Amino acid sequence: MGGNGRPTQYLIVFSMLLLCFIGSYGKFWCIEREREALLQFKQGVVYKSGVLSSWGSGEDKRDCCQWRGVERENQTGHVIKLDLSDQLLGGKIGPSLAELQHLMLLNLSWNRFEEFFPLNLEIFPTCNPLISA
Repeated sequence: MGGNGRPTQYLIVFSMLLLCFIGSYGKFWCIEREREALLQFKQGVVYKSGVLSSWGSGEDKRDCCQWRGVERENQTGHVIKLDLSDQLLGGKIGPSLAELQHLMLLNLSWNRFEEFFPLNLEIFPTCNPLISA
């Protein structure tokens, strides 16, 4: 019976290692440049509600796909959706959103933004922008 249990043991060890690898690989699977662009955008935004409280740079907030209003593409990790509509946001929209070149939806409507950085919408070829003051 000594040799029959070995393949099962190897399979269990391999499975555990694979789970650990997948867990650590996907943990912060946000593209750093895009995460930083979102954080820069947040710096210009004025908000009273806790709508952006999930956004941050702490260890527990590094995965921007867990941030409210943000969605990323699972295979590439690119941010594809930013939907912060009707959240009582104010302030200004700065140029950092131009780093989100894979956006398919940008919805900042029904907020109270004071200033808009003129976004060149040509850099968002697949994006449907919904922005209002």
